[in-house]
Amino acid sequence: MILILGANGFIGSNLVNFLLKKKNKNILLSGSTNNKNKYSKYKFIKINLLNYKEFSKFDNFLITNIVFLAGISKSPIKNNNKSIFLHNKKIIQNTCRYFSKKKFKINNFIFASSVYVYSNNTLLFKEIETCKPNNFYGKSKLYSEEMILKTFNKKNL
Repeated sequence: MILILGANGFIGSNLVNFLLKKKNKNILLSGSTNNKNKYSKYKFIKINLLNYKEFSKFDNFLITNIVFLAGISKSPIKNNNKSIFLHNKKIIQNTCRYFSKKKFKINNFIFASSVYVYSNNTLLFKEIETCKPNNFYGKSKLYSEEMILKTFNKKNL
């Protein structure tokens, strides 16, 4: 089963629409707001990824693939961009902690990162460039990349 975390966002909703057209049926969606009517063909679980206890909502599903699109890019707290980093850090920590349990056999973990992991502010860069984010959003994305690799590389993902 494929779990899409962040199914309500721009990329997530477009991915879900694509999968609907392809008639994929083995999909589980998750988001912070409930869109049961919009995606009635799929099981939708409303979850707060900041709350580790809520991950138990996934216990009864045989999840083997994760598409991680969740997170925030703008601070909901005025002039507190560090909250972006702390929010995104917590949700990736919870996700990695929960799905690294032995009962899950995660084959693929797809993470949507950002050009903001590079310090170069131009749109021209090479993936081999050194990552040096210069804002909290970029730092949160780089942290997430490293956390996923650290957690799931042990499983030869």
